Amino acid sequence: MAGIPVLIIEVNSDAGKMDRRRMLLQGSCLVRLGNSLRKTESPPFIIKAIYIDEHYRAFEYTMYQLESEVSDCSAYCQMIRH
Repeated sequence: MAGIPVLIIEVNSDAGKMDRRRMLLQGSCLVRLGNSLRKTESPPFIIKAIYIDEHYRAFEYTMYQLESEVSDCSAYCQMIRH
């Protein structure tokens, strides 16, 4: 997975927080792509995402796909906010 990023950082640049939504969407797509491209013996693909809001607070997200859902194309990416 040398070409797929594992850390996404986004800084708030609009009032509607569309940057945050776009970052989460990109991260979930990368997790699913990473898991679909990985070899069977490789560990599951995980993305860390950090969003910095207008008050300079950082929100960290860990995005992953449950092992049971990796083979299911309709599965959703799981997310934990720290």
